[in-house]
Amino acid sequence: MKAQVVSVYSSDIDIDTYVSEDPLVDGQWIRFMVGSVGSIGSEAFDVIVCTPQWLAQIIAKEGPQIGRHHVIVESFDVPTAINFITQRIEELERDDWHSLGERIGWIGMWTEDPREYER
Repeated sequence: MKAQVVSVYSSDIDIDTYVSEDPLVDGQWIRFMVGSVGSIGSEAFDVIVCTPQWLAQIIAKEGPQIGRHHVIVESFDVPTAINFITQRIEELERDDWHSLGERIGWIGMWTEDPREYER
């Protein structure tokens, strides 16, 4: 069973038009709807794409952070980040959906999106 990104969006930004005010200091949540090749359903995996300087500001303000579900980029560029994450997800293959979802869950936080969930 092979992973396939079905759609990508963000509740915080318009991923098609977003231009960072400061590409060196930015962080945004992006949701990847992922299913298996040939399936109808998809499930949500959330990733925070951020720069080191943005993360440093969060640490200075809130203290230590756990880095799971973060993709750290030098300069914030939505299309480049989406392409990178999509490639990492779509290279994954496992014997069943549960195993595949757990592996994708190392990249993005596995959450149910009631808008698109069909299983």
